[in-house]
Amino acid sequence: GTVCVVDTKPRPEGLTPAQTECLEALARRAMTQLELRRDAAEKRAMVAEQKIAVDVSVARAIETERLAALLKASEARLRLAQQIGDIGSFEIDMQSEKMQVTEWFCRLLGMPYRTDYKYSDFLPLVFAQDRAKMLDGALRADRSQNLFAEYRIKRADTGETRWIARHAEYVRDEAGLPQRLVGTLRDITEQKTANEEQAMLHHELSHRMKNTMALVQAIAR
Repeated sequence: GTVCVVDTKPRPEGLTPAQTECLEALARRAMTQLELRRDAAEKRAMVAEQKIAVDVSVARAIETERLAALLKASEARLRLAQQIGDIGSFEIDMQSEKMQVTEWFCRLLGMPYRTDYKYSDFLPLVFAQDRAKMLDGALRADRSQNLFAEYRIKRADTGETRWIARHAEYVRDEAGLPQRLVGTLRDITEQKTANEEQAMLHHELSHRMKNTMALVQAIAR
């Protein structure tokens, strides 16, 4: 900027030292005011940017907290549903045989809950006579194993015999090749016991009916 003095008559002698000093002081004052205003504007802009950044951070934190709460609630509902239905779920990577299992899956088998299980870790629990129903074939290249099966296990913690029903489905890639196997396990021991008792009653009733018919025929003869 320039500070100048305009008069109504020529002054060839120029400014006196005192006048020059006054003008320089005025120029410094003007520059100081301009610099102060510029600094204030920059600070306001910086504060506004910081406020926006804080608002964005707060909004992200709130959204993250909300999503975490929703995920936690969803997981709680899933655990409750599995507990009520006595169902555990699993997912097997077809290449590594690593498993992702739910807590209730492990409870059904009497195993401690972990996140580093492999499919082979659960095979020893299955009765030797029922191991042909397991997913060994599904983990080989032919992928021909039936994905529904019922088999007996001995719980890892108590040694108690339980009946397990397995339902599963493949998750395939674009070429149709299985990449993962997702499924559920359900304890059907009570159902099996009831079926066996009903079959026994039917057998006993049939046996008694035959005896009765034989007695009637003998009387008739």
